[in-house]
Amino acid sequence: MASGGRKASLHLSLGAHQASGLAGCNRFVGEYTASGSKLSFGPLALTRMFCADGMDLEAQYSTALGTVDGFRVDRSGLSLTSGSRVVARFTRQAD
Repeated sequence: MASGGRKASLHLSLGAHQASGLAGCNRFVGEYTASGSKLSFGPLALTRMFCADGMDLEAQYSTALGTVDGFRVDRSGLSLTSGSRVVARFTRQAD
């Protein structure tokens, strides 16, 4: 669980190819590239606040995004992959 009881999140803006979300404690923004089932994230800018909770999740989440090279979408949501390994899963949230 992220800081303040919130969940880590990922928002992909299709037109702008911009990724943003909550990594655990801090918010992030940056570019992504997608082609077919391939996906990669460019440099991501994170705010740099300290939180009493959520910092471990943030370190794991940031590392995982750096390894992503693909994705899958199914009924349960979006899976980010590194090779054949799923490194993060997200469920769609209502707007």
